[in-house]
Parts: sequence; structure tokens; C-alpha cells
Amino acid sequence: MPDEKRPSYSIYIVLIGIGIIVVGAYFAYQYFYTATPVSKYSETNPVSNVLRQNFSDFGLAGTYVKQFDFKNAKAAYERTLPLAQDAYQEAQVRFNIALMDSYLGNHADAIAAFKEIAADERYYPMIRAYAVQEIGAMRTTYPLIKDIPTKTFAGQPFASFKDANNEPLAYAKLFEYAVSIYSLSLSHASAAYWYAKELESLQSTTTPTAQAYIVSISQHLESAQTDLKRLQANLNESSYVALFFLREAITTDLMTKLGIESYSSAAAEALYKKALDASRVAGFKQGNFFAYAYADFLAVTYGTARSSDIRTILAVFTESNATNIAPALRTLFASAATSTSLQSKKSEIVRLGRLAPDFKTYLISLGWNESDF
Repeated sequence: MPDEKRPSYSIYIVLIGIGIIVVGAYFAYQYFYTATPVSKYSETNPVSNVLRQNFSDFGLAGTYVKQFDFKNAKAAYERTLPLAQDAYQEAQVRFNIALMDSYLGNHADAIAAFKEIAADERYYPMIRAYAVQEIGAMRTTYPLIKDIPTKTFAGQPFASFKDANNEPLAYAKLFEYAVSIYSLSLSHASAAYWYAKELESLQSTTTPTAQAYIVSISQHLESAQTDLKRLQANLNESSYVALFFLREAITTDLMTKLGIESYSSAAAEALYKKALDASRVAGFKQGNFFAYAYADFLAVTYGTARSSDIRTILAVFTESNATNIAPALRTLFASAATSTSLQSKKSEIVRLGRLAPDFKTYLISLGWNESDF
């Protein structure tokens, strides 16, 4: 990884993965729709609506998810599965069950189920692509689970994506597999991100291989714009709009630091702003991971020159405003004060605390000491 002056890019994706669960963005999947020969489904009457109208357990499962009770949610979805009336309903319920397994830590089961969904051509192309995307997202959402990459790249076509121990390139290819099924914005941006990580590992950005990666990154970011229009038109998927902009911002920032022409810190900042704005539309708590990522970007890129903006972004983080702060982020802040496994995160947080005194006061309320700064 880069030195301490460079942001830890993966942490933002980890945090946002947790943040999505916190705000229930998982329901974006439930509002999935596509043009099908089944006339009872439409943009205004998606599969999930029909499932909720016909099966009480499906609606009950949604209530459990909002309460973070993923065990009972999974059981309710499992009771719904035998009642599915067609392949579209079956796909939706199976996807939800796999997602609950992921949330419950049953990662091997979740990966296996997502792979089955992705391979079943009876199912919606979009939900098949989402299944592949979810497999790829598990790598950064659960970075400490060492067997996730092993399970991910087992069996075809997934095994063909892995070349020796080149993990960034393998994940880039995995997300390219997702977009080959359906052109999802987040998968395009994720493929671009992993190609950028692979580019970062090379000794030169001018070799034919490096230049090919640069072209791929540009193409993926451009292709992502088409599906973005669909996402922005569907409020139920607004969380993915925010996450897309964040992934694009991180990639743009990384490419800027690598000195790649046509990328800039100004462009990265504009994307961080879009991500933060989109998070508000999606209903995230104001003190969210998007704000933290944006503030850290400014601290790393501009330092004290942007301390006023950093203080404004972090103003939401106060002890009296606890209900407006994402619980998982609060937990991270509290844990980083003493956890040896979060030393790199502690350095990031300390940097922000030095630039934003009120934020430092909030950290001290969580157990930090004045001497930490």
C-alpha cells in the first residue's frame, strides 16, 4: 500500500459496504425490474411488489432486515421460496436469501448461491449481474476473511479470472463478467478501480500493458454512465448511485496520483461531492462514510489549505448529534483509538482530528486521549 500520506482506498469501500447494510440499501435489490414477457411485472409493479402483495412472509422478511435481524429474515425468505410462481420470483427470493447469508457471515454459502443465480439463464440478466457484483463486493466488504478470494475464484468461469496471485486483475475480470451479463454502473466502476490498483503495482505506466489498463479504465468509467441514468431514475436504487460516485472518485484520485493524463484532483473532488449528495438522497445518516471519505481526501490532497472545508464536512460529528451518525462509523472511530489492527485507520483519523478541532472533541468523547493528537 502507499505510504501514510496516501489514503487507504479499500477502507472506503469496506465502510460503505457496512453503511449500505445500516441504511437498508439492500432493498434496492428488491425493487429490481426488467422488461420481461411476464406482463404482470413492470417498472411500476416490480417483482418485489408482487411478492409482497402475495406472500406475507416476504414482507415480514423486509421488516426483519430493517431491524438487522438477518437470521429471521432469511427464514422468512426461505418460507417464501417454495411459493414462487415463476423464475422471476424465484430469482428474487433466492438472491435475498444469499444476501442474508452474506450478512450473517455464511460467506461460502452466499458465494455458492450467487454463482448459481448468475449461471441460471432463466433469471433476469440484471439480477444475475447483481449476483456476480455481490461476490466481488465481498472482497472489500469483508477484507479480513481470507478464504473469500479462494471461494470466489473456484469453479468456472471464475477460476479462469485468476492468474497466479494477481488479485487486482482477477477482480477486474470478475466485474467485467458481471457487465457482460448486464451493464451495471457499479460493476463498471469496480472493474476500473481494480485495473487502477493493478496499474499502481506496475513499475511504469508507459508500457503496453499499462497503457492497455489505462484504456480499460477509461472505457469502464464511460460505459458506467449509461446505467447510471437508470439508477438515478429509480429512487429505490439511490444507494448504488452514491456508492458508484464514491468508487469513481477513489479511482480518479488514484489515477491522478499516478500521473495519468485527463484525471485530476478537481475531478475527484467533484465526484466525492456527488457521492455525498447522493448519500443524502438515499437516506443515509448525515454523519456517514461518504463524508468521512471526502474529508480524508481533502486532508491528504490539500492538507491545511482546506481545513475550513474539512471542518464543515465533519461538523456533523458531535456527541450531541449521535442519532445522525452511522453506528458502524461511530464504532470504527471508537475502536481505532485502541485497536492494534486499526493503526492505519488511526493515523487517518488523527490527521482529521488535527485539522478539525470539533471533530477531535468528538473523538475524545469516544475514548480518545488528547495525547493521541
